[in-house]
Amino acid sequence: DVEDALDVTIAYLRRVHLFSFYNACAVAPRVGEVLNGNHAASTIHLRLANADEILELKDGEAPVMDLLVQRLNSSIEKALEETKEWDSSTEVLDKETDAQAKEIEHEESQVEGGWIEDHALIDEDGRARCSFHFCRKLFKDSKFLQKHLIKKHSEFLRAE
Repeated sequence: DVEDALDVTIAYLRRVHLFSFYNACAVAPRVGEVLNGNHAASTIHLRLANADEILELKDGEAPVMDLLVQRLNSSIEKALEETKEWDSSTEVLDKETDAQAKEIEHEESQVEGGWIEDHALIDEDGRARCSFHFCRKLFKDSKFLQKHLIKKHSEFLRAE
């Protein structure tokens, strides 16, 4: 059922990713810390059999929040307050650096189309092949090759 699937997922997070769902703590940096009990993720939590009954609303009472929900809500509120303090301008570093970055992006976009054509070999059946001698991958369509070139060989585009 759903509760068993949740238990398996939580156990997976703990064992594979060293993350404690119930503590909402940071991921343990090393397995040894979890195995030695030196990290919060080393504590194994079990769900109470009657957890739903404990958290049920009683007449006139506010909904009961467990500790995890409280910690998550406070973290979200804190993050929202911090982001309000940020400057709403689009300037990242300074005007000169932003201008240079925009100029580089503009130059890349001008070169990109021709660069992709230069590095694409189109077969008579419409399939496209990467023309880099160390790659030579074959794609069903030129759109897939374009995505491949930008994702896997972008350092060569930047070099041009």
